[in-house]
Amino acid sequence: MKKSFVFLCSVALLTVGVTTASAVPVHAAGNDTEITDTTDSLAVLNKTGYIYFRHGEGVLSAYKDPELKIFGSEVIHFAQRYMTNQAVAAYDQIATNTKTNQVVAYHIPDGWVGLDSWTAEDLNQYAAENDFGVLTMGKQAQQLYTDSKLLTPANRTLAPGTAWRYGAKETITYKYSGKAADYAYQVGTNLWLPASVVVSKQSYRYGYSYWTHDILQVSNPAGAKVYAQGDWYNPTSKTLPYNSRWQFGQVVMSIDGDVLGFQVGGNQFVKAADVTVSDRPGIFTITRANGAATMRRDTVPTGKKLAKGSRWRTTGRLYLPGGFYYRVATNVYVSPGDGKWVAAK
Repeated sequence: MKKSFVFLCSVALLTVGVTTASAVPVHAAGNDTEITDTTDSLAVLNKTGYIYFRHGEGVLSAYKDPELKIFGSEVIHFAQRYMTNQAVAAYDQIATNTKTNQVVAYHIPDGWVGLDSWTAEDLNQYAAENDFGVLTMGKQAQQLYTDSKLLTPANRTLAPGTAWRYGAKETITYKYSGKAADYAYQVGTNLWLPASVVVSKQSYRYGYSYWTHDILQVSNPAGAKVYAQGDWYNPTSKTLPYNSRWQFGQVVMSIDGDVLGFQVGGNQFVKAADVTVSDRPGIFTITRANGAATMRRDTVPTGKKLAKGSRWRTTGRLYLPGGFYYRVATNVYVSPGDGKWVAAK
């Protein structure tokens, strides 16, 4: 699950050495001030951080010198955590005006770039959200951070391929694309994980539910714990025994559209992970006048319709946000609103 990712830049100052450039005309400007020429000398300092390309403004070209006079190669090395919604590059040096102390250029892997095309200000928007669930790491270990903006590294990493519970998340809305995405997950007290390294995530946060009717069987050898609500915060003292079968009348879905559980009685809910839905065979008769449209499991329409009055044997159900669908053939599903279903005898 590849997610675009944003990181603030004004951190991790490393003042290892200072180099003074000769006094020649240079571009001197603040982040968003007008670009002007000056003959003031420049000081080159070692400093690390990130800069953001101004979409639609300037060109993706670098210079060979901090005075930004000698054109170099095109910028091709971007910080992977930001692509594709935000072009961002990591810098290891800055050039400042020795008289005004303004930063006028940044050194990135492709050369020097100026503030006419780049900005050190993170213009994206962040928001904290209540969420909880389980996530799985990718193939590489990942450094954790002590804050949701991922500014301060923590003295801990997560091993590749491991699964972790998270209790909150930070989201981001990218300025230039307007797209929103998960940014970071809280996996411990003051421990945050970048969303870009997560390959799968299941949220347990309640999203919505709808009524249906079928039978489930407890598949967890330890039994299925019963909860008083479909948010899984209030366990009861009751546990449904292994292999027992129960009717359910409501499906509970997460905010991501995953099935979280089922209602097996008044204020009695069980988690989907503890049970298996018994796909009772049945007969579905098409009642819609102009036929019933069909779709695949990925919700893409098949382009075919089932004629009114035709009868189809169902072999399972597909639970999606907003409702379920009957399976009437291999990877072919139909809406229950398009006909009438009766259990097979």
